[in-house]
Amino acid sequence: MRILFRFLALWAACTLGVVPSVSALHVAGGETVFVSEALEGDAYISAGLTRVFARVWGDLIAAGGTVTIDAAIEESLYVAGGDISIERDVKRDAFVAGGTVRVSGDIGDDLRIAGGTVTIGGDIAGDLIISGGTIRLLPEAVIMGDALISGGTVELYGEIRGATKLRAATVALGATLDSLDIDVGSLFVEDGAEITGDLVYRSRHLDELEAITVGESRYIASGASIREHAVDTAWWVARGLVTYQILVTIALSLILFFVWQGGVYRIGSVLGGAAWRSFWTGLLYFAAMPVLILLLFATVIGIPVGLFALFVYIFSFVFAKVVSAVTISGWILGRYLGGEEAAVWMKLLVVIVLAIALAILPFVDLLFAFFAFGAVILFLLRGGQTQDSRA
Repeated sequence: MRILFRFLALWAACTLGVVPSVSALHVAGGETVFVSEALEGDAYISAGLTRVFARVWGDLIAAGGTVTIDAAIEESLYVAGGDISIERDVKRDAFVAGGTVRVSGDIGDDLRIAGGTVTIGGDIAGDLIISGGTIRLLPEAVIMGDALISGGTVELYGEIRGATKLRAATVALGATLDSLDIDVGSLFVEDGAEITGDLVYRSRHLDELEAITVGESRYIASGASIREHAVDTAWWVARGLVTYQILVTIALSLILFFVWQGGVYRIGSVLGGAAWRSFWTGLLYFAAMPVLILLLFATVIGIPVGLFALFVYIFSFVFAKVVSAVTISGWILGRYLGGEEAAVWMKLLVVIVLAIALAILPFVDLLFAFFAFGAVILFLLRGGQTQDSRA
């Protein structure tokens, strides 16, 4: 939520006419962005490929396909993308979401990550929260605070000096921990695994945990404590998924917007000129498409078309938030903020604020999707024209 408040505050300042100076705010977008000179203030970057080679003295907010941080960040880092590598230190918090994430630099405060494959080899001065498919904490990593880890496969080495909560299907454990609360399907204990405090475990393979050196006490949970734990675990997993959804929605929305700006503004113009027609068209699309798909599958000749229609329909749901954020952004920018002539930072703010709102507000994304997809359909039916040729 803190990143949302930051963007809203900056948005309010900008709309009131208080525009940050160039030395306080740096914005870049495009297919490739290289930062080779030190930046004195905050930096906002959206690109297919982003590499930061020079120090950023403020916050860095980046989104793109590949993001590499190869210089120190003096404030906080917010990054979302497909392949993310943080190779240098971040002085404050880091919030990261991506397909593949590697952290080899040190983090000065908390680190929060959601990703497909996550590898951590640096020191974390604060707390660590991770949700991912495959998670690796390397032997050289040291976590000074608490750790909350939920994933499919977890390889846990290094040292965690605070309390650790671990929920995973498969765990390889070889770390030194202060205390551990673990729920695991399959557990493999490596040589050197040690817990200096308490151990609470829930597992089908309790014999494996006997190999761990425990400093204080063991507790095998059962009955009511397991049910309570299940609710706790579900809450933390849900929190991680929401964080991941927000950052991925921001990243995909920015990429789509800057890659296809011309089309975005034209579709936004369609939405502005026929808002309610767009709404009813979108509603009809989402309601009638399943019936059409079933009818196509009922005939042999219609199966190929039905498969294509099914793919499009699934795509519509999976990327509804992204399409809605981009389409509504095109309408707002085109109607009120000068369209393609608007400043890059203004475009970034509009897209990001809408992406965050649609990612966290229930039902609002569906309502906006009716307008957005309806405008896209009308745009296509008009042959790419913003006005109905019959008018």
